[in-house]
Amino acid sequence: MKKLVILFTLILFIISCGDKTREEITERYPNGDKLLLVKYKGEGGDEIVVERIGYSQSGDTILWENYSDGLKNGIWKSSDSTGLYIDGKKDGKWTWYNKDGSVKEVVEYPTQRI
Repeated sequence: MKKLVILFTLILFIISCGDKTREEITERYPNGDKLLLVKYKGEGGDEIVVERIGYSQSGDTILWENYSDGLKNGIWKSSDSTGLYIDGKKDGKWTWYNKDGSVKEVVEYPTQRI
């Protein structure tokens, strides 16, 4: 009986912690492969974008953007830059790359974290 109560509690915890998240492929390559995947949280008019992931034709991730409360937040990666956003502002070290992958420029932005 004790194991059943623990299992039931665990299942309720998992169900209650999950926000409704929806994924949608918003752009495709001409051959049908996904180009851009957007993740949404919430429902109806309260739905907001929380993540955008772009893919190359070979399936590699070439773009990764994170959002929180409508602001850029978290790690951002693209084929030409990587960095961190905090509350919509660039934070800390950002690196820009040349087309061959070599470092073009590194900029240190003021930290937004307290």
